[in-house]
Amino acid sequence: MRVRSCWLPAALLAALTGAGALAQDFPYLLVSDFNNDVVRRYDANTGAFVDVFIPTGSGDSLVNGPQGLAIGPDGDVYVGMLYSSVTGNTGIGRINRYNGRTGAFVSTFFGGNLNRVYGMTFGPDGKLYVSSAQNHRILRYDTLTGTSEIVAEGGFTGQVFAVPHAMTFDANGNLYFSCVNGGSFPFHRVLKITANQLAGPLPVTPTIFIEGVSLPLNSPPQDNRLAGPRGLLFGPDANNDGTPDLYVLSRGGANTYTGAIVNAVLRYDGLTGAYIDTFVPSGSGGLNVPLDLKYGPDNNLYITHSGTPTSANGVYRYNGTTGDFLDTFVINPAAGLNGPTFMAFQPRVVLLSGVLQLQGRTSASVPTLITFQPAGGGVPFSKFVTPQASGALAVTILPGAYYVKVKPRYYLAKVFSGEVSSDLSGLDLGEFLAGDANDDNAVDVLDLSILIEAFDAGLGDPNWNPGADFNNDGGVDVFDLDLLISNFDAVGDELP
Repeated sequence: MRVRSCWLPAALLAALTGAGALAQDFPYLLVSDFNNDVVRRYDANTGAFVDVFIPTGSGDSLVNGPQGLAIGPDGDVYVGMLYSSVTGNTGIGRINRYNGRTGAFVSTFFGGNLNRVYGMTFGPDGKLYVSSAQNHRILRYDTLTGTSEIVAEGGFTGQVFAVPHAMTFDANGNLYFSCVNGGSFPFHRVLKITANQLAGPLPVTPTIFIEGVSLPLNSPPQDNRLAGPRGLLFGPDANNDGTPDLYVLSRGGANTYTGAIVNAVLRYDGLTGAYIDTFVPSGSGGLNVPLDLKYGPDNNLYITHSGTPTSANGVYRYNGTTGDFLDTFVINPAAGLNGPTFMAFQPRVVLLSGVLQLQGRTSASVPTLITFQPAGGGVPFSKFVTPQASGALAVTILPGAYYVKVKPRYYLAKVFSGEVSSDLSGLDLGEFLAGDANDDNAVDVLDLSILIEAFDAGLGDPNWNPGADFNNDGGVDVFDLDLLISNFDAVGDELP
């Protein structure tokens, strides 16, 4: 199939910048407010409260026990919940998707018997990785279809992990996650799943990267400093081998472990897992019950604090180089924050809007798949939109340079390209050609066979096929045949 890159209209190029990747800016900090069942938004520069970006909602959009936060490659916000059962979910908890610009609810999914969500992150493969704590699973989701796979499954006796919590990837595509069970079979560990494992048959067995405290209590494990590991991430620094250090929150738990350093951030060699030092000392700045940590746009380290008293709940900031306490960046009285769990720095999201026409139809309200391929390389990602009858459509995206494939159902695709740095409106996408009854982006004998089989059929007839009703008049007839013949042997555009 051929590729044709259609540049955006010249009149609109004033809104586009030159070639090359755009530096992302992160104007907001999102924080899951567990006890108020909302996601709050703060100014990423000042810490000032902006708004409740995602309210409690109801029905499918209900927020109940928000935990993990992840920003998708398109800028949409994903919220993982500890609770929130929905019809059809045999577990407890789910993941909701929200528009990254408006906070409007988009969809919900909960496959893989999702049960109490904690950490979430997008992998280099474009999939969403999720810790399902109650059934001891690491799951992987296709966010377009909502389908899931079990990446790893633990438990208790005989297993290497239980109750997975936070997760992060290194630059080589290896996945690391913490597990925090403190019961009869305590696992205070950081586990590793290699990129090769993730690319192969699933599920897999993780390896122990960092071993923390273990039974019997007060016995000398590999590193008895680590107890109740929560958030973890690779920092901006690196050792002589070029590998960034791994920072892990050591929160502690109900038991007292001799030698454990709790309510602190421990630093480990990112290649070997060997302990380096205590980067943020125990209780620094009043830190108590920390859950998540992130490096901010200012290269400082941010940690959610959800301990007592409630008035001290917030996000604490530490020097990203020394670990010294700087300030309480977000503090409870400013906006009623109660039980902050996970957080995410939110990038700026831009809006693309335009108009398309569909050959042979007066209404262009047809489900349309829009696929974005980063021009500098990377994994493509897609969004479904349904234009208005007039053909007007809009989609949100992160600033950047893209090839964009637009594929209305039963029509041939077009590919556009350009670099978008700000909102872009008034795009004229032109007319899309009809005849693709099997939706494979070509008009050929296969489509003709579908039309012939459905010929003279109308709505409700046993041989009715909506893919052959190109002009959308409720019947498959000579007008649809004329449209198909006019485009016979035509092939739609494909991404490079």
